[in-house]
Amino acid sequence: MAEKPLYDGFTSLAGGIDSLTNPSAVPENKFVRGVNIDVVDGLPMTRRGWAQLVEFAAGKFQGAAAWALNSGHYIVTVVAGVVYVYDYSTDAISSIGSLLDATKERCFFTQVDEWMVIQDDVSRPVVLRRNDAGAFILYGRNPPEISLVVGSVGAYAHRRYHYVPKLVPTVDPAVDADGTNMDVLPVDSTVDGHLVFVSSDIRDPFNPEWVFRMAEHRTLNEGSALALPEELGFITAIGTLRGAATGTGIGEIVVFAREGVSAFDLSFPRTQWKDVTLSRVQFRGAGTVSPFSLLSINNDLLYVDTDGFVRRYSYDSQILNGSGGSLSNIPISRPMKYYIDLSDHTYLPAVSASWADNRFLWTLKGEVGPVYKGMGLLDTTFSAVFGGIWTGYDVQQTLSARFGGEVRNLVVAKQDNRNILLMLDRDLYEDPRETPIESILVTRSMSFKDIVNLKVLQSVTLRLSNIRKSTDVSMYYRPKGYPGWTLMQTREINVPGGAPQTRSQVKFSVDMRAVGCDSTTQQPLNVASEFQFAIVWTGWCSIDQLVAVANVKAPSVEDVCAEDNPDDEVLTLSDEIDDFRYRVTL
Repeated sequence: MAEKPLYDGFTSLAGGIDSLTNPSAVPENKFVRGVNIDVVDGLPMTRRGWAQLVEFAAGKFQGAAAWALNSGHYIVTVVAGVVYVYDYSTDAISSIGSLLDATKERCFFTQVDEWMVIQDDVSRPVVLRRNDAGAFILYGRNPPEISLVVGSVGAYAHRRYHYVPKLVPTVDPAVDADGTNMDVLPVDSTVDGHLVFVSSDIRDPFNPEWVFRMAEHRTLNEGSALALPEELGFITAIGTLRGAATGTGIGEIVVFAREGVSAFDLSFPRTQWKDVTLSRVQFRGAGTVSPFSLLSINNDLLYVDTDGFVRRYSYDSQILNGSGGSLSNIPISRPMKYYIDLSDHTYLPAVSASWADNRFLWTLKGEVGPVYKGMGLLDTTFSAVFGGIWTGYDVQQTLSARFGGEVRNLVVAKQDNRNILLMLDRDLYEDPRETPIESILVTRSMSFKDIVNLKVLQSVTLRLSNIRKSTDVSMYYRPKGYPGWTLMQTREINVPGGAPQTRSQVKFSVDMRAVGCDSTTQQPLNVASEFQFAIVWTGWCSIDQLVAVANVKAPSVEDVCAEDNPDDEVLTLSDEIDDFRYRVTL
Protein backbone atom coordinates (compact mmCIF):
# COMPACT_ATOMS: atom_id res chain seq x y z
CA MET A 1 0.00 0.00 0.00
CA ALA A 2 1.30 3.46 -0.89
CA GLU A 3 2.68 5.61 1.92
CA LYS A 4 0.31 8.40 2.95
CA PRO A 5 1.99 11.74 2.18
CA LEU A 6 2.72 14.37 4.85
CA TYR A 7 1.98 18.06 4.40
CA ASP A 8 3.28 21.34 5.83
CA GLY A 9 3.32 24.97 4.78
CA PHE A 10 1.59 28.28 5.44
CA THR A 11 -1.55 30.19 4.50
CA SER A 12 -0.76 33.39 6.39
CA LEU A 13 2.44 35.10 7.49
CA ALA A 14 0.72 37.84 9.46
CA GLY A 15 3.31 37.55 12.25
CA GLY A 16 6.05 38.94 10.00
CA ILE A 17 9.74 38.13 10.25
CA ASP A 18 11.44 36.33 13.12
CA SER A 19 15.19 36.09 12.50
CA LEU A 20 16.03 35.72 16.20
CA THR A 21 14.38 32.35 16.90
CA ASN A 22 15.78 29.03 15.74
CA PRO A 23 14.08 28.26 12.37
CA SER A 24 12.65 25.02 13.84
CA ALA A 25 10.86 27.01 16.56
CA VAL A 26 9.55 29.89 14.46
CA PRO A 27 5.71 30.03 14.62
CA GLU A 28 3.70 28.97 11.60
CA ASN A 29 2.58 32.52 10.82
CA LYS A 30 6.12 33.91 10.61
CA PHE A 31 9.11 33.65 8.28
CA VAL A 32 12.86 33.75 8.84
CA ARG A 33 14.11 36.22 6.24
CA GLY A 34 12.46 38.54 3.77
CA VAL A 35 13.72 40.87 1.05
CA ASN A 36 11.59 43.39 -0.86
CA ILE A 37 8.31 42.06 0.45
CA ASP A 38 5.35 43.71 2.15
CA VAL A 39 3.06 41.67 4.40
CA VAL A 40 -0.48 42.97 3.75
CA ASP A 41 -3.51 41.23 5.28
CA GLY A 42 -1.21 38.40 6.28
CA LEU A 43 0.03 37.72 2.74
CA PRO A 44 3.62 38.33 1.69
CA MET A 45 3.75 40.29 -1.56
CA THR A 46 6.26 42.20 -3.59
CA ARG A 47 6.82 45.71 -2.30
CA ARG A 48 5.65 48.65 -4.39
CA GLY A 49 8.07 50.40 -6.73
CA TRP A 50 10.04 53.61 -6.24
CA ALA A 51 9.49 56.51 -8.65
CA GLN A 52 12.36 58.84 -9.48
CA LEU A 53 11.35 62.45 -8.78
CA VAL A 54 14.38 64.64 -9.33
CA GLU A 55 18.15 64.67 -9.33
CA PHE A 56 19.84 67.06 -6.92
CA ALA A 57 23.25 68.57 -7.52
CA ALA A 58 26.19 66.20 -7.59
CA GLY A 59 28.56 66.13 -4.65
CA LYS A 60 28.64 65.29 -0.97
CA PHE A 61 25.09 64.81 0.32
CA GLN A 62 24.68 66.33 3.80
CA GLY A 63 21.03 65.77 4.59
CA ALA A 64 17.46 66.64 3.65
CA ALA A 65 14.19 67.50 5.38
CA ALA A 66 10.54 68.08 4.57
CA TRP A 67 9.29 71.67 4.80
CA ALA A 68 5.49 71.88 5.15
CA LEU A 69 3.80 75.22 4.44
CA ASN A 70 0.27 76.27 3.61
CA SER A 71 1.50 77.11 0.13
CA GLY A 72 2.84 73.61 -0.46
CA HIS A 73 5.33 71.01 0.60
CA TYR A 74 9.02 71.19 -0.20
CA ILE A 75 12.26 69.30 0.33
CA VAL A 76 15.26 71.21 1.64
CA THR A 77 18.64 69.59 1.06
CA VAL A 78 22.31 70.43 1.50
CA VAL A 79 24.93 69.21 -0.97
CA ALA A 80 28.59 70.21 -0.49
CA GLY A 81 27.56 73.14 1.71
CA VAL A 82 25.03 74.51 -0.80
CA VAL A 83 21.38 74.78 0.28
CA TYR A 84 18.64 73.81 -2.20
CA VAL A 85 14.83 73.78 -2.05
CA TYR A 86 12.84 71.36 -4.21
CA ASP A 87 9.24 72.23 -5.11
CA TYR A 88 7.34 68.99 -5.83
CA SER A 89 4.47 70.80 -7.59
CA THR A 90 6.74 72.29 -10.27
CA ASP A 91 9.83 70.02 -10.07
CA ALA A 92 11.87 73.22 -9.71
CA ILE A 93 15.01 73.31 -7.57
CA SER A 94 16.09 76.66 -6.10
CA SER A 95 19.69 77.20 -5.03
CA ILE A 96 19.91 79.41 -1.94
CA GLY A 97 23.70 79.56 -1.86
CA SER A 98 26.85 78.07 -0.35
CA LEU A 99 26.10 78.72 3.32
CA LEU A 100 27.35 75.73 5.31
CA ASP A 101 30.52 73.72 5.86
CA ALA A 102 31.03 71.49 2.81
CA THR A 103 32.87 68.81 4.80
CA LYS A 104 30.30 68.02 7.50
CA GLU A 105 28.77 64.53 7.29
CA ARG A 106 25.22 65.67 8.12
CA CYS A 107 23.39 68.93 8.73
CA PHE A 108 20.47 69.34 11.16
CA PHE A 109 17.06 70.64 10.07
CA THR A 110 14.24 72.06 12.20
CA GLN A 111 11.05 73.65 10.93
CA VAL A 112 10.29 76.58 13.20
CA ASP A 113 6.78 77.78 12.42
CA GLU A 114 6.97 78.99 8.79
CA TRP A 115 10.76 78.99 8.67
CA MET A 116 13.32 76.24 8.10
CA VAL A 117 16.45 76.35 10.27
CA ILE A 118 19.59 74.48 9.19
CA GLN A 119 22.57 73.98 11.50
CA ASP A 120 25.85 72.12 11.03
CA ASP A 121 27.59 72.80 14.39
CA VAL A 122 30.17 74.91 12.55
CA SER A 123 28.55 77.63 10.43
CA ARG A 124 26.22 80.43 11.31
CA PRO A 125 22.61 79.16 11.39
CA VAL A 126 20.73 79.26 8.09
CA VAL A 127 17.10 80.37 8.26
CA LEU A 128 14.91 80.08 5.15
CA ARG A 129 11.51 81.51 4.40
CA ARG A 130 9.19 81.71 1.40
CA ASN A 131 8.29 85.30 0.55
CA ASP A 132 5.00 86.65 -0.78
CA ALA A 133 6.23 86.28 -4.35
CA GLY A 134 6.77 82.56 -3.86
CA ALA A 135 10.59 82.74 -3.81
CA PHE A 136 12.71 80.95 -1.23
CA ILE A 137 15.02 83.41 0.46
CA LEU A 138 17.62 83.56 3.17
CA TYR A 139 16.20 85.27 6.22
CA GLY A 140 17.84 87.33 8.93
CA ARG A 141 21.63 87.27 8.70
CA ASN A 142 22.03 90.21 11.10
CA PRO A 143 20.47 91.27 14.43
CA PRO A 144 17.79 92.14 15.35
CA GLU A 145 16.14 89.72 12.90
CA ILE A 146 18.01 86.72 14.19
CA SER A 147 20.35 86.14 17.10
CA LEU A 148 20.64 82.34 17.11
CA VAL A 149 24.04 80.85 17.83
CA VAL A 150 25.86 78.02 16.07
CA GLY A 151 24.29 74.69 17.01
CA SER A 152 23.12 71.26 15.91
CA VAL A 153 20.01 69.18 16.74
CA GLY A 154 16.82 70.95 17.67
CA ALA A 155 13.02 70.91 17.93
CA TYR A 156 10.22 73.48 17.83
CA ALA A 157 7.77 73.16 20.71
CA HIS A 158 5.81 75.42 23.06
CA ARG A 159 6.41 78.18 20.49
CA ARG A 160 10.16 78.11 21.08
CA TYR A 161 13.13 76.78 19.12
CA HIS A 162 15.09 74.45 21.43
CA TYR A 163 18.55 73.44 20.17
CA VAL A 164 22.01 72.30 21.21
CA PRO A 165 24.64 75.08 20.91
CA LYS A 166 28.22 74.38 19.90
CA LEU A 167 29.34 76.65 22.77
CA VAL A 168 27.19 77.88 25.64
CA PRO A 169 25.99 81.37 24.60
CA THR A 170 26.51 84.39 26.80
CA VAL A 171 26.38 88.16 26.39
CA ASP A 172 29.06 90.80 26.38
CA PRO A 173 28.37 92.85 29.56
CA ALA A 174 29.90 95.87 27.91
CA VAL A 175 27.08 95.80 25.37
CA ASP A 176 24.20 94.69 27.62
CA ALA A 177 25.15 95.19 31.24
CA ASP A 178 21.65 94.85 32.70
CA GLY A 179 20.28 92.20 30.29
CA THR A 180 17.53 94.41 28.92
CA ASN A 181 18.72 94.87 25.33
CA MET A 182 16.61 92.31 23.52
CA ASP A 183 18.35 92.74 20.18
CA VAL A 184 21.93 91.99 21.17
CA LEU A 185 23.51 89.00 19.45
CA PRO A 186 24.79 86.47 22.01
CA VAL A 187 28.49 85.68 21.98
CA ASP A 188 30.17 82.33 22.44
CA SER A 189 31.68 81.39 25.76
CA THR A 190 34.51 78.89 26.04
CA VAL A 191 32.22 76.22 27.53
CA ASP A 192 31.28 73.22 25.35
CA GLY A 193 27.55 73.38 24.66
CA HIS A 194 26.88 69.79 23.59
CA LEU A 195 25.82 68.83 27.11
CA VAL A 196 23.04 71.44 27.23
CA PHE A 197 20.28 72.93 25.12
CA VAL A 198 19.04 76.49 24.87
CA SER A 199 15.59 77.88 24.08
CA SER A 200 14.80 80.90 21.95
CA ASP A 201 12.38 83.64 22.88
CA ILE A 202 8.72 82.79 22.50
CA ARG A 203 6.95 83.29 19.18
CA ASP A 204 4.63 86.25 19.53
CA PRO A 205 1.45 86.20 17.38
CA PHE A 206 2.07 89.79 16.26
CA ASN A 207 5.85 89.46 16.08
CA PRO A 208 6.52 85.85 15.04
CA GLU A 209 10.14 86.65 14.19
CA TRP A 210 10.86 87.02 17.90
CA VAL A 211 11.27 83.23 17.93
CA PHE A 212 14.76 83.86 16.56
CA ARG A 213 15.86 86.11 19.40
CA MET A 214 17.99 84.87 22.28
CA ALA A 215 17.26 87.49 24.91
CA GLU A 216 15.03 85.96 27.57
CA HIS A 217 17.65 83.47 28.68
CA ARG A 218 19.95 86.34 29.72
CA THR A 219 17.51 87.96 32.13
CA LEU A 220 16.27 86.99 35.56
CA ASN A 221 13.64 84.86 33.83
CA GLU A 222 16.35 82.17 33.78
CA GLY A 223 16.10 79.27 31.36
CA SER A 224 19.60 79.90 30.12
CA ALA A 225 21.35 76.66 29.11
CA LEU A 226 19.44 73.65 30.40
CA ALA A 227 21.58 70.64 31.27
CA LEU A 228 20.57 67.01 31.58
CA PRO A 229 19.71 65.99 35.14
CA GLU A 230 22.63 63.55 35.24
CA GLU A 231 25.63 62.54 33.11
CA LEU A 232 24.28 60.77 30.04
CA GLY A 233 26.70 62.04 27.40
CA PHE A 234 26.26 64.66 24.69
CA ILE A 235 22.73 65.55 23.61
CA THR A 236 22.10 63.82 20.27
CA ALA A 237 18.41 64.39 19.49
CA ILE A 238 15.40 66.38 20.70
CA GLY A 239 11.78 65.37 20.22
CA THR A 240 8.35 66.02 21.64
CA LEU A 241 5.84 63.63 23.14
CA ARG A 242 2.20 64.13 22.32
CA GLY A 243 0.79 62.72 25.56
CA ALA A 244 1.65 64.33 28.89
CA ALA A 245 1.76 63.04 32.43
CA THR A 246 -0.23 66.07 33.52
CA GLY A 247 -3.12 65.08 31.29
CA THR A 248 -2.93 68.45 29.55
CA GLY A 249 -1.89 66.92 26.26
CA ILE A 250 0.81 69.56 25.83
CA GLY A 251 3.67 67.11 25.99
CA GLU A 252 7.25 67.30 27.16
CA ILE A 253 10.53 68.04 25.44
CA VAL A 254 12.23 64.65 25.20
CA VAL A 255 16.01 65.00 25.11
CA PHE A 256 18.11 62.06 23.96
CA ALA A 257 21.74 61.43 24.75
CA ARG A 258 24.05 58.54 24.06
CA GLU A 259 23.42 56.89 27.43
CA GLY A 260 19.81 57.73 28.18
CA VAL A 261 16.68 59.84 27.77
CA SER A 262 15.45 62.82 29.81
CA ALA A 263 12.25 64.86 29.74
CA PHE A 264 11.78 68.60 30.28
CA ASP A 265 8.38 70.11 30.99
CA LEU A 266 8.66 73.55 29.43
CA SER A 267 4.94 74.24 29.40
CA PHE A 268 5.37 76.59 32.37
CA PRO A 269 5.83 80.32 31.75
CA ARG A 270 9.53 81.08 31.48
CA THR A 271 9.38 83.24 34.59
CA GLN A 272 8.79 80.03 36.58
CA TRP A 273 11.55 77.90 35.05
CA LYS A 274 13.97 78.69 37.89
CA ASP A 275 11.38 77.81 40.54
CA VAL A 276 10.08 74.43 39.35
CA THR A 277 11.61 71.04 38.63
CA LEU A 278 11.76 70.99 34.86
CA SER A 279 13.70 67.82 34.17
CA ARG A 280 13.89 64.17 35.07
CA VAL A 281 15.72 61.13 33.75
CA GLN A 282 13.31 58.83 31.93
CA PHE A 283 15.64 55.96 31.04
CA ARG A 284 19.28 55.05 31.30
CA GLY A 285 21.12 52.99 28.72
CA ALA A 286 18.46 53.47 26.05
CA GLY A 287 19.72 56.55 24.25
CA THR A 288 20.61 57.22 20.63
CA VAL A 289 23.27 58.66 18.37
CA SER A 290 20.87 58.68 15.40
CA PRO A 291 18.93 61.98 15.45
CA PHE A 292 17.52 61.43 11.96
CA SER A 293 15.83 58.20 13.10
CA LEU A 294 13.63 59.95 15.69
CA LEU A 295 9.99 60.15 14.56
CA SER A 296 6.75 61.03 16.32
CA ILE A 297 4.15 58.41 15.39
CA ASN A 298 0.69 58.74 16.95
CA ASN A 299 1.34 58.91 20.71
CA ASP A 300 4.81 57.39 20.48
CA LEU A 301 8.37 58.26 19.59
CA LEU A 302 10.23 55.68 17.53
CA TYR A 303 14.00 55.82 17.21
CA VAL A 304 17.09 53.69 16.66
CA ASP A 305 19.06 53.20 19.88
CA THR A 306 22.81 52.96 20.40
CA ASP A 307 22.71 49.19 19.74
CA GLY A 308 20.95 49.64 16.40
CA PHE A 309 17.52 48.44 17.59
CA VAL A 310 14.25 50.30 17.03
CA ARG A 311 12.68 51.44 20.29
CA ARG A 312 9.17 52.62 21.10
CA TYR A 313 9.08 55.42 23.66
CA SER A 314 5.59 56.20 24.93
CA TYR A 315 3.62 57.59 27.83
CA ASP A 316 0.08 56.30 28.12
CA SER A 317 -1.80 58.81 30.22
CA GLN A 318 -4.82 57.44 32.05
CA ILE A 319 -5.63 60.46 34.15
CA LEU A 320 -9.27 60.42 33.12
CA ASN A 321 -9.94 57.09 34.79
CA GLY A 322 -7.80 57.92 37.80
CA SER A 323 -5.22 55.18 37.31
CA GLY A 324 -2.27 57.41 36.42
CA GLY A 325 -0.07 56.60 33.45
CA SER A 326 2.61 54.20 32.32
CA LEU A 327 5.98 55.09 30.83
CA SER A 328 7.70 52.61 28.52
CA ASN A 329 10.76 52.43 26.33
CA ILE A 330 10.65 49.06 24.59
CA PRO A 331 13.13 47.62 22.08
CA ILE A 332 10.72 46.23 19.51
CA SER A 333 12.98 45.16 16.63
CA ARG A 334 14.41 41.91 18.06
CA PRO A 335 12.78 39.94 15.19
CA MET A 336 15.12 41.88 12.85
CA LYS A 337 18.29 40.93 14.72
CA TYR A 338 19.82 39.07 11.77
CA TYR A 339 19.80 42.22 9.64
CA ILE A 340 20.64 44.58 12.50
CA ASP A 341 23.75 42.53 13.25
CA LEU A 342 24.92 43.11 9.67
CA SER A 343 25.12 46.85 10.34
CA ASP A 344 28.38 48.52 11.34
CA HIS A 345 27.74 50.77 14.35
CA THR A 346 30.22 53.26 12.87
CA TYR A 347 27.40 54.49 10.65
CA LEU A 348 24.67 54.78 13.31
CA PRO A 349 24.93 58.62 13.56
CA ALA A 350 23.54 58.98 10.01
CA VAL A 351 20.82 56.30 10.29
CA SER A 352 17.48 57.80 9.24
CA ALA A 353 13.81 56.81 9.30
CA SER A 354 10.55 57.67 7.55
CA TRP A 355 6.89 56.86 8.20
CA ALA A 356 4.00 56.91 5.75
CA ASP A 357 0.98 54.71 5.05
CA ASN A 358 1.72 52.87 8.32
CA ARG A 359 5.19 51.84 7.08
CA PHE A 360 8.19 52.75 9.22
CA LEU A 361 11.40 52.41 7.23
CA TRP A 362 14.88 52.83 8.64
CA THR A 363 18.30 52.46 7.04
CA LEU A 364 20.41 49.36 7.67
CA LYS A 365 23.83 47.97 6.71
CA GLY A 366 25.77 51.22 6.57
CA GLU A 367 28.91 51.57 4.50
CA VAL A 368 31.38 54.32 3.63
CA GLY A 369 29.66 57.50 2.50
CA PRO A 370 27.68 56.85 4.56
CA VAL A 371 25.26 54.87 2.42
CA TYR A 372 22.97 52.04 3.47
CA LYS A 373 22.36 48.90 1.42
CA GLY A 374 18.91 48.22 2.85
CA MET A 375 15.98 49.58 4.86
CA GLY A 376 14.14 47.72 7.58
CA LEU A 377 10.34 47.56 7.38
CA LEU A 378 7.94 47.88 10.31
CA ASP A 379 4.19 47.75 9.70
CA THR A 380 2.47 49.84 12.39
CA THR A 381 -1.10 49.25 11.17
CA PHE A 382 -2.25 47.19 14.16
CA SER A 383 0.89 46.09 16.00
CA ALA A 384 4.64 45.97 15.50
CA VAL A 385 5.07 43.52 12.62
CA PHE A 386 8.44 43.56 10.88
CA GLY A 387 8.64 42.59 7.22
CA GLY A 388 12.39 42.20 6.61
CA ILE A 389 14.42 44.56 4.45
CA TRP A 390 13.98 46.51 1.24
CA THR A 391 16.96 46.73 -1.09
CA GLY A 392 18.00 47.98 -4.51
CA TYR A 393 19.68 51.29 -3.74
CA ASP A 394 22.56 52.97 -1.95
CA VAL A 395 20.31 54.95 0.39
CA GLN A 396 21.77 58.08 1.93
CA GLN A 397 18.61 59.11 3.79
CA THR A 398 14.95 58.20 4.04
CA LEU A 399 12.40 60.83 5.05
CA SER A 400 8.66 61.53 4.95
CA ALA A 401 6.85 64.33 3.14
CA ARG A 402 3.32 65.13 1.99
CA PHE A 403 3.10 64.98 -1.79
CA GLY A 404 -0.12 64.99 -3.77
CA GLY A 405 -2.16 65.24 -0.58
CA GLU A 406 -0.61 62.11 0.99
CA VAL A 407 2.39 61.52 3.23
CA ARG A 408 4.94 59.45 1.30
CA ASN A 409 8.15 57.58 2.07
CA LEU A 410 11.09 59.17 0.24
CA VAL A 411 14.73 58.24 -0.14
CA VAL A 412 17.77 60.11 -1.37
CA ALA A 413 19.80 57.49 -3.22
CA LYS A 414 23.39 57.70 -4.42
CA GLN A 415 24.55 56.59 -7.86
CA ASP A 416 28.22 57.36 -8.45
CA ASN A 417 28.42 61.04 -7.42
CA ARG A 418 24.74 61.73 -8.14
CA ASN A 419 22.00 62.36 -5.55
CA ILE A 420 18.56 61.16 -6.66
CA LEU A 421 15.25 61.67 -4.85
CA LEU A 422 12.82 58.71 -5.03
CA MET A 423 9.24 58.31 -3.79
CA LEU A 424 7.43 55.08 -2.91
CA ASP A 425 4.43 54.88 -5.25
CA ARG A 426 1.56 52.53 -4.37
CA ASP A 427 0.59 52.37 -8.06
CA LEU A 428 4.00 51.19 -9.29
CA TYR A 429 4.89 47.51 -9.68
CA GLU A 430 8.46 48.03 -10.84
CA ASP A 431 11.44 50.22 -10.01
CA PRO A 432 12.94 53.01 -12.18
CA ARG A 433 14.08 52.16 -15.72
CA GLU A 434 11.36 49.47 -15.82
CA THR A 435 13.40 47.29 -13.46
CA PRO A 436 11.45 44.20 -12.27
CA ILE A 437 11.68 43.83 -8.50
CA GLU A 438 13.39 40.75 -7.06
CA SER A 439 11.98 39.42 -3.77
CA ILE A 440 13.16 36.68 -1.41
CA LEU A 441 11.26 34.80 1.29
CA VAL A 442 12.94 32.21 3.53
CA THR A 443 10.51 30.05 5.51
CA ARG A 444 10.73 28.44 8.91
CA SER A 445 12.02 24.89 9.12
CA MET A 446 9.07 22.54 8.50
CA SER A 447 8.81 19.14 10.20
CA PHE A 448 5.51 18.09 8.57
CA LYS A 449 4.06 17.68 12.08
CA ASP A 450 6.37 14.70 12.60
CA ILE A 451 9.50 15.20 14.67
CA VAL A 452 10.46 11.51 14.77
CA ASN A 453 10.85 10.19 11.24
CA LEU A 454 13.04 11.11 8.32
CA LYS A 455 11.11 12.40 5.30
CA VAL A 456 11.73 12.33 1.58
CA LEU A 457 10.80 15.69 0.09
CA GLN A 458 8.62 15.38 -3.01
CA SER A 459 7.29 18.78 -4.08
CA VAL A 460 6.16 22.27 -3.14
CA THR A 461 3.06 24.01 -4.51
CA LEU A 462 2.36 27.75 -4.36
CA ARG A 463 -0.87 29.64 -4.76
CA LEU A 464 -0.13 33.05 -6.26
CA SER A 465 -2.54 35.96 -6.61
CA ASN A 466 -2.51 39.59 -7.67
CA ILE A 467 0.11 38.81 -10.34
CA ARG A 468 0.65 42.22 -11.90
CA LYS A 469 3.55 41.46 -14.24
CA SER A 470 5.16 38.45 -15.86
CA THR A 471 7.02 36.81 -12.99
CA ASP A 472 9.75 34.18 -12.65
CA VAL A 473 9.53 32.12 -9.46
CA SER A 474 12.34 29.85 -8.22
CA MET A 475 12.00 27.39 -5.34
CA TYR A 476 14.99 26.24 -3.25
CA TYR A 477 15.16 23.79 -0.35
CA ARG A 478 17.67 22.62 2.22
CA PRO A 479 17.57 20.01 4.98
CA LYS A 480 17.78 21.12 8.58
CA GLY A 481 21.32 22.09 9.54
CA TYR A 482 22.67 22.14 5.98
CA PRO A 483 24.18 25.48 4.81
CA GLY A 484 23.53 25.23 1.06
CA TRP A 485 20.38 25.50 -1.05
CA THR A 486 19.28 23.16 -3.83
CA LEU A 487 17.23 24.56 -6.69
CA MET A 488 14.01 22.60 -7.26
CA GLN A 489 12.66 24.37 -10.32
CA THR A 490 12.01 27.82 -11.83
CA ARG A 491 8.55 28.63 -13.20
CA GLU A 492 7.83 31.40 -15.69
CA ILE A 493 4.40 32.97 -15.26
CA ASN A 494 3.42 35.07 -18.24
CA VAL A 495 0.86 37.77 -17.58
CA PRO A 496 -0.29 39.92 -20.48
CA GLY A 497 -1.51 43.44 -19.84
CA GLY A 498 -4.81 43.86 -18.06
CA ALA A 499 -6.31 42.83 -14.75
CA PRO A 500 -4.15 41.02 -12.16
CA GLN A 501 -4.24 37.25 -12.38
CA THR A 502 -4.13 34.22 -10.06
CA ARG A 503 -2.33 30.88 -10.31
CA SER A 504 -3.67 28.34 -7.85
CA GLN A 505 -1.30 25.41 -8.54
CA VAL A 506 2.30 26.44 -9.26
CA LYS A 507 4.13 23.20 -8.56
CA PHE A 508 7.85 22.63 -8.02
CA SER A 509 9.11 19.04 -7.91
CA VAL A 510 12.39 17.70 -6.59
CA ASP A 511 14.66 16.85 -9.50
CA MET A 512 16.12 13.52 -8.40
CA ARG A 513 18.96 13.98 -10.90
CA ALA A 514 20.03 17.19 -9.13
CA VAL A 515 19.83 15.94 -5.55
CA GLY A 516 23.17 16.40 -3.86
CA CYS A 517 24.70 14.63 -0.91
CA ASP A 518 25.26 15.86 2.63
CA SER A 519 28.90 14.92 3.17
CA THR A 520 28.39 14.91 6.95
CA THR A 521 25.36 12.61 7.20
CA GLN A 522 25.91 10.80 3.87
CA GLN A 523 22.23 11.28 3.11
CA PRO A 524 20.65 12.76 -0.03
CA LEU A 525 19.72 16.42 0.45
CA ASN A 526 16.03 15.64 -0.06
CA VAL A 527 16.05 13.33 2.98
CA ALA A 528 15.81 14.96 6.43
CA SER A 529 13.62 15.39 9.48
CA GLU A 530 12.88 19.00 8.52
CA PHE A 531 13.19 21.22 5.46
CA GLN A 532 13.49 24.94 4.93
CA PHE A 533 12.41 26.69 1.72
CA ALA A 534 13.55 29.84 -0.07
CA ILE A 535 11.28 31.46 -2.66
CA VAL A 536 12.95 33.89 -5.06
CA TRP A 537 10.72 35.72 -7.51
CA THR A 538 11.26 38.55 -9.98
CA GLY A 539 8.16 40.46 -11.03
CA TRP A 540 5.12 41.20 -8.85
CA CYS A 541 2.69 38.93 -6.99
CA SER A 542 1.28 37.83 -3.63
CA ILE A 543 1.98 34.42 -2.12
CA ASP A 544 -1.29 33.14 -0.68
CA GLN A 545 -0.23 29.64 0.26
CA LEU A 546 2.69 27.21 0.32
CA VAL A 547 2.11 23.47 0.60
CA ALA A 548 5.11 21.14 0.88
CA VAL A 549 4.67 17.39 0.36
CA ALA A 550 6.94 14.65 1.72
CA ASN A 551 6.82 10.93 2.44
CA VAL A 552 8.11 9.17 5.51
CA LYS A 553 11.36 7.41 4.62
CA ALA A 554 10.85 3.69 4.89
CA PRO A 555 13.48 2.04 7.13
CA SER A 556 14.01 -0.67 4.53
CA VAL A 557 15.05 1.84 1.85
CA GLU A 558 18.80 2.39 1.75
CA ASP A 559 20.21 5.81 0.98
CA VAL A 560 21.70 6.25 -2.44
CA CYS A 561 23.93 9.25 -1.98
CA ALA A 562 25.84 10.50 -4.99
CA GLU A 563 28.83 12.78 -4.88
CA ASP A 564 28.19 16.46 -4.35
CA ASN A 565 26.74 18.18 -7.38
CA PRO A 566 28.62 20.91 -9.24
CA ASP A 567 28.42 24.44 -7.85
CA ASP A 568 25.71 25.40 -10.32
CA GLU A 569 23.37 22.79 -8.84
CA VAL A 570 23.84 23.28 -5.08
CA LEU A 571 23.74 26.95 -4.18
CA THR A 572 25.07 28.53 -1.01
CA LEU A 573 22.94 31.18 0.64
CA SER A 574 25.81 33.61 1.14
CA ASP A 575 26.92 33.49 -2.49
CA GLU A 576 23.84 32.79 -4.60
CA ILE A 577 20.84 34.01 -2.61
CA ASP A 578 22.45 37.19 -1.35
CA ASP A 579 19.89 39.44 0.33
CA PHE A 580 21.57 42.53 -1.13
CA ARG A 581 22.18 41.36 -4.68
CA TYR A 582 19.20 43.22 -6.19
CA ARG A 583 20.41 46.56 -7.56
CA VAL A 584 18.65 49.32 -9.50
CA THR A 585 20.50 51.52 -11.97
CA LEU A 586 19.34 55.12 -11.71
